[in-house]
Formats: sequence, structure tokens, C-alpha cells
Amino acid sequence: MTDKVWITRGSENGIYNAKTETNFTHFLSPADTEWASGTTANYNSVAYTDWNTWVQASGGPPSTVGVNAVVHLKSDDIYLDLKFTSWGSGLLGGGAFAYMRSTPATGNNPPSVTITNPIDGGTFVAPAMVTIQASANDTDGSVTNVQFFDGTTSLGNVASSPFDLSVSLAAGSHTLTAVASDNLGATTTSPAVTVLGNSPPSISITNPIDGATFASPANITIQASANDTDGSVTNVQFFDGTTSLGNVASSPYDLPVSLAVGSHTLTAVASDNLGATKTSSSVTVTVTGNPPPSAVSILNPSFKAGVFSFSFGTQNGYSYNAQFTLSLNPTNWLSFTNFIGDGSVAQVTDVDSTNSLRYYRVEAH
Repeated sequence: MTDKVWITRGSENGIYNAKTETNFTHFLSPADTEWASGTTANYNSVAYTDWNTWVQASGGPPSTVGVNAVVHLKSDDIYLDLKFTSWGSGLLGGGAFAYMRSTPATGNNPPSVTITNPIDGGTFVAPAMVTIQASANDTDGSVTNVQFFDGTTSLGNVASSPFDLSVSLAAGSHTLTAVASDNLGATTTSPAVTVLGNSPPSISITNPIDGATFASPANITIQASANDTDGSVTNVQFFDGTTSLGNVASSPYDLPVSLAVGSHTLTAVASDNLGATKTSSSVTVTVTGNPPPSAVSILNPSFKAGVFSFSFGTQNGYSYNAQFTLSLNPTNWLSFTNFIGDGSVAQVTDVDSTNSLRYYRVEAH
């Protein structure tokens, strides 16, 4: 049949491949072939087996005479129509047999095929479903099948246009090819397309912790831990809700920020060297304003020798303003002190109190 398959038969038993075998072996011969009932018109949809099994399914070698068979010459990857026309048996028949086979027409042009998607050198975030698309044509017949490969591993085949196949690809490099077959058994392999499955980086906010509370003014440093298993982290951007707080291009990924009073939902987005991104889990923190100061009480009022004095307690960090006015319905208050409390007792003295009727108060804020 070809340089790799020479079909012959001994004086008994079945046929074998004289190129590689010296005699018939059950369920193995002829070597480098597989057989199915049918024709090459539907070669890609029939079930192939060894010659011995195929013969027994027909009832034995003599029963195969006149039966249409498809023979796949595996190393050559050629599919042929074959029909046994006689089969010798018994003392007179011996090892005689005869068959007719199809031969592809002289000058059969093989099909053309190229992968149109994905593009060579493309990347994707892995794992991902990727649709491989091929363009295949045959100038003197028809394309009957396109089989897709990742390296030497078959990904599947498509029998008719459009030649699209959706596959799941893991992280790493993938060398994709497509093999087109025409109606006369000729095949063509496309140029290879190499794509890279990129694992996105990992990222988490390590400071502040989720649920933390800060008093205003809150100047804190947001810290993130970011890594990339198959490349490098090129940027970490920090957000308060949807508002960008800034970005850091290299480790350590620390960003000092000032947060206003209220609730803040913080996230960090890491980018890697191939453009993949990952958003951290959110961290919610609360910034509280200072509570109002305690009520101020005037203590130890005293009027001696024309001098009025009194005292009052203070709280650390609050502003205190001791004031007086000359009317019960004042239009303005006049101050004698304005200072920041430190937790001690403050003393106020009015040496001019003998000259008029006066009213006193202390403001705290």
C-alpha cells in the first residue's frame, strides 16, 4: 500500500504487514493499521479497531468479501477505502486473497490551515476557557476535519466550518497547532501559535486590621503584602471605596494616608508584569471625632478686696475660654483667658470687678 505498509498473507491465517512483521498475530496484525466498516466519506465518525476484531464482527474473513472498509495507515496518517473481493480457505484456497482499494487522485492538493485566534505571543489570565479558531480551505476538494493540539496532546476536533474549539488552558506556555484533513486523506499542520497562561498576583492588606477604630485626626500607614508566582508585582494601588489613595511601585507596599471622620473601606489592587490584576479583600476602619468636653462648673467663687476670682477643672486637649459680660442680655462676651486644658484646675481673677456689675461664664470646646 505504502512504503510503511505491505499487506500480505501466509498459507493460512490472516493478513499481516510484511514491512514490519514476519507472520500474522491475532489482534495485532497488520501492524500500523486500524480498520472500520464504512467509507472515507465518513472516516472521521466511524469506530476503528484492529483487523482481527473487525473481521470477527463480520463473521470471519470470508464474510468480509464485498464489505466496505476504511483502513487507517497510522504512521502515514492516510485513510483508504478497501473492499475484499475474494478470500481463500481450505486445501484449494490456501492463503489466497484479493481486494480493491482507493488511491487518492494524482496531484491532490493538501488543504491549508492557520490558527486565527488566539494570536501568537498572546497572554491570558489562567486558568481560562479559550476559543481556538482556525481557517481551513482545500482548493481541489473539501476540508473534512480539523484537529487541534497543545504540543502533542489532542484537544479535540471539529468536522465542519466554523473550525472553532473552546478549551480550558492552565497557567504556563501552550504551543497550539491545527491539523486539517481533506476528502482524499491529505493533511496539513498549521504554523504553531504560542500563548502564555499568566497566574494573577496575590495581595492582602496587613495594616490596619479589619474593624480597627482611630481617633481624628487619623494619619495611618496602609501596608499590603503582594506576590506573583510566575512573574513580578509591578504596582500596588490603594483605594478608599472607589477613590484612589495612591500607588506604590515596589516593595514594601506601604502608603501613609490621612483619613477623615467616618467609615472607610480600604482595598489594594496588585498588577503583575504581564498586566494581570488582583484586588485584595476589603478592610473596613472607622475614624471617630473627639467626644464633647464635660460640662464646666465654676468652683470656689470669691470676692475679696474688690477682686473677684473663681476656678474650674479642665480636660486634656480641649480649648477653654473664660468670659464676662455687663448685661443679662449680652450682645457680646469679653474674654480674659483662652487656653488648652491639661487636666488641671484653672484659676481666673478679675481685678476690675468693682467698677461694674458683671456676669461670668466658661466655654469649653
